[in-house]
Amino acid sequence: MTSLTVGVLFESLAVTGISHCQGVLFAAHLFFAHTWIAFFPFLAPVAAHALRISVLALSFSFLAASLLNFRHSNWFVSSFYMLASVWLGFANYFFLGACLLWPLWYLARALGAGDDPLVRPLLAGSFVAIGISATVYGSSTLAISANGA
Repeated sequence: MTSLTVGVLFESLAVTGISHCQGVLFAAHLFFAHTWIAFFPFLAPVAAHALRISVLALSFSFLAASLLNFRHSNWFVSSFYMLASVWLGFANYFFLGACLLWPLWYLARALGAGDDPLVRPLLAGSFVAIGISATVYGSSTLAISANGA
């Protein structure tokens, strides 16, 4: 193999890997956005559409920030990377919450508690609050340990 074909092979593998990572992030964001909209039925259609657009746009933030941070080093890119990393922490717990929410909802329906219209928003709100709390706790613990306290 010549060096040209090896370089093209590595570039195509990098593009494939980046595409797969972005696809997984996009699917996870799509899943928890769908879950939020399904469990908050009182959302106005405009609010649901805005939620879909903003969450799906945020799904591209971490990979874009990572690629920029790999190439450039300045305060703007570092700040963008930090914000994207914090968002990915929130997205991680929102995704885990959405994964737990659906089986819990079907269990509540099987036990007869799913008839109340406030059960779905209450369950979803609980998992969103737990996700926010876990991310804030993790971020504050990281900030404390990074400062040497």
